[in-house]
Amino acid sequence: VEWNENIHVDENARRISELLKTADEYATENACYIGQREYLLDKDNDLTVTEAQLYFKTVRPSQVASLENSISDWIHRH
Repeated sequence: VEWNENIHVDENARRISELLKTADEYATENACYIGQREYLLDKDNDLTVTEAQLYFKTVRPSQVASLENSISDWIHRH
């Protein structure tokens, strides 16, 4: 997720937290990286403070489309 706004990493985390609540209906597990990561060996995946990388696990592959739609709808509303 790239918010395309000049926001603080705390605001980024708050938004992602809200977004994850929406995903709870479809995702059984989630993980996310919010803001800058400082891994020396993973420079290709650096994030800025306005970006987040999200990972989700669903019970069935058929739930992925519903999860994507739910997240997309949330992003368009906010």
